[in-house]
Amino acid sequence: METKKLSFAEMQGLLEKAETQNRWHGLIIGDKGVGKTSLLKTAPRPIVVASFDPGGLLALSRDDAVGPAIPEDQIMVINCENDDYLDPKAYLYFERQFKELRKNDIFPHIGTFALSSITTFAQSLMWQIMKKENRIIAGMDRASDQKKQGMQMADWGTLNTMFQWWSRAISALPCHTIMEGHIARNYDEVQMTHVKTLMLPGASKDNVPNIVPEVYYMSVDNKGNRQLLTNYTKGFKASTKFGAGCLADEEPADFRGILQKCGLPHEDVV
Repeated sequence: METKKLSFAEMQGLLEKAETQNRWHGLIIGDKGVGKTSLLKTAPRPIVVASFDPGGLLALSRDDAVGPAIPEDQIMVINCENDDYLDPKAYLYFERQFKELRKNDIFPHIGTFALSSITTFAQSLMWQIMKKENRIIAGMDRASDQKKQGMQMADWGTLNTMFQWWSRAISALPCHTIMEGHIARNYDEVQMTHVKTLMLPGASKDNVPNIVPEVYYMSVDNKGNRQLLTNYTKGFKASTKFGAGCLADEEPADFRGILQKCGLPHEDVV
């Protein structure tokens, strides 16, 4: 059977119809309390939030300067906030819930999926790896216990591989996806300045931002106005693909507004 030859315009049309090509996928990085989670109030609904930050969901259940609380019928929560180092369960619970949502084809019917935050998600993932390898020891009374405790060399490779997998899996969803992260401050010897990067352990802090299409930083000025930095400026390693040519270096912290300027769907899914 002869395969039909497609013109360039037809191939381009097929690519443009791909749902993952038409949804925003990326990182919102900022200091604690800057309003990363509250930004979800401006995101298309319904929203699914996997919350690993202790007390993080409070920002969505209360009115604040960003907007009113998100109604319960417009948000679904995967609550992973209260993990236990000695008996970690949060990561496996999240993994099961995520796979169940994907198996049942739920993601095409939601507006935005959020992981809040990838920094505390890393903590739960590290604890799960240590538990699996029997490297969580209560007390550590002896020096030999201390040598067995914690992450070993091979574990860091496992952690980095898992982060790359999750970054690709989340960025392939047929809905907008936001991964929130906290800021780490480092010195860039090439730029000869202090730069702000994603707070993740090992190589993951560089690999994850290289995988996702968008990396924005949230900042607050002295008047309390929240801004999203979309390009490498002021020591922030921000970048944008969707927003090239249509976003300023600093944009108001309005996710729907960002989507609209990028020509992406910005209405609620009904």
